[in-house]
Amino acid sequence: GESQLVNTNKLIRFYQGANGMKTGSTAAAKYCLSATAERNGMQLIAVVLAAPSTGERFDSAKALLDYGFANYEVADSHSMQLMMQEIPVRGGVTETVMPATEDISFVVKKGNRDKVEYQLELPKSMAAPIAEGEEMGEIIFTIDGEEIGRKPILAKEEVKRINPFQMYLKMMKQWMAM
Repeated sequence: GESQLVNTNKLIRFYQGANGMKTGSTAAAKYCLSATAERNGMQLIAVVLAAPSTGERFDSAKALLDYGFANYEVADSHSMQLMMQEIPVRGGVTETVMPATEDISFVVKKGNRDKVEYQLELPKSMAAPIAEGEEMGEIIFTIDGEEIGRKPILAKEEVKRINPFQMYLKMMKQWMAM
């Protein structure tokens, strides 16, 4: 009445950082493996198809993962948040909208992490209404002048269009402040 499940992915026990995926085999597909491993915040996936033996699929996956960990590292954009500034809004109930900041990470060849540069392309101002999550611009990542990726920059919050009554109140407050 008892049963036992055995994980056939030998990398789970014997490869540093291995954390999952799938083994499989059929006569037509031969021995296949999707293996994942994580080290120092970098998650890699190795896929081996049609290996002639079960041992060769694990050896091939280890070789792929070893190559990835030896030659690549994660770069991130923590300092990008310091460059984000509010964008003026024309015709909105608020004067500005803030770009949403999120950490962006990507894999680069080892030794290039500190070479990653980024350029923000944001408008000088935007017209209301602005939806939360609306694309405002983009960030472009480069290494030695060569583009390695881009990501849209989105509005952090919604900015509704100002109505005539709100405009009147705003003008009165400005006039009273003089």
